[in-house]
Amino acid sequence: MVTTATASRTIAIQPPPLHDGQRQVLSSSARFIVLITGRRWGKSKAGALWLLDGAMGPGAGPGTVCQWVAPTYAICKFGWRELVRLGQQIPGATILSPRRPTVDSLLMLPNGAEVCLGSADHPDSLRGEGLTRVGVDEAAMVPQAAWTEALYPALGDHAGRAMLISTPKGPNWLQKRYLRGQDPTDPEYQSFRFPSDSNPYLNPAVIEAARGELPDMVFRQEYLAEFIADGAVFRNIEACTRVVEPTGSIVVGVDWAQSDDFSVFTAVDIATGAVIEVERINQLSYSIQVDRLKQFCNRVGAIMVLAEDNGPGAAPCDYAAEAGLPLQRFTTTASSKPEIIGNLIAAFDHQKIALSIPDEHLLEVVTTELQAFTMTRGATGSFRYSAPDGMHDDCVMSLAIAWEAKRRGGMVWEVF
Repeated sequence: MVTTATASRTIAIQPPPLHDGQRQVLSSSARFIVLITGRRWGKSKAGALWLLDGAMGPGAGPGTVCQWVAPTYAICKFGWRELVRLGQQIPGATILSPRRPTVDSLLMLPNGAEVCLGSADHPDSLRGEGLTRVGVDEAAMVPQAAWTEALYPALGDHAGRAMLISTPKGPNWLQKRYLRGQDPTDPEYQSFRFPSDSNPYLNPAVIEAARGELPDMVFRQEYLAEFIADGAVFRNIEACTRVVEPTGSIVVGVDWAQSDDFSVFTAVDIATGAVIEVERINQLSYSIQVDRLKQFCNRVGAIMVLAEDNGPGAAPCDYAAEAGLPLQRFTTTASSKPEIIGNLIAAFDHQKIALSIPDEHLLEVVTTELQAFTMTRGATGSFRYSAPDGMHDDCVMSLAIAWEAKRRGGMVWEVF
């Protein structure tokens, strides 16, 4: 039970069940609190309760403005849901847009204080009146300018407080604030970092399932709340280079090219995860490439071909379909590429894949591309994968598409 005092009475609010970590954060008196946690820890619940305490606590009243900020209004919904649930317990509180967070969403409290929402996708929109408290959810995805040029100055009028809440997204402006909070000589900041398993209400099986499925670096970031730096992404390449006899159906992944880059066909055994053959060609017409792909599929006994169909892949995919190949199309986008690369990283992390390529030269080419393939971060903190300048990643992309075909399970067809 949490009690907040107004000018005339005390109001009792029933918060969600709190664990020790949340209580520790809520007891902080620092002006700036940085809360870094793993998934499902309950950071939005803690942040919403802290923000409402600023709106209903001692000294709050008309002119008290608290704001919940997230990278977008869609992400605002997690904190807004908690604020609405708590606000509905307060007699005399008025809630605008209780279901869907928008620019007009507002919690007006009986003491005259207000809790509003803000989206950081347009940082200039956060400029305005002075704020008493601000909670920034998924702060690692918020542009630094939103904090330094809008929110931080808005707290100056009232010596306001802020809680910066996030799962980490690598070295960035938020990590610098986190490190300030670890410095005992900096009294304004206090920082906390909690992995997901420090939430006693979270089923440990959920975490272990994620550990077994996710790439190691993604698991460490999302569940262990570690700040992961950019760099090479594939581990255990040598351990995964071993001879494995195929025992099941074969699928083929195709990354197309026409001039400078290479078209690459990669055959993977569905049952064992063995990469049994690779073909790498360039400077050939699409019709000849499709003929080579048809011969490749006959040779390995493929039951399915998954081929990139956008960019240079549109025309050869059409040729392949006309040639009677068992074609399924894969469209590479800003979201689909990280997904299939992430699945391939997880396969190497957990040694579910075997590079069983008999041609030593092609095995070396594939291995070199895997070793050089790197991860960087975009402005929002999301992963971006690519080869270093001057190098190729065609084998990696073909392998990732083939691994996606394996995950889909293929589709049986008659070998021509």
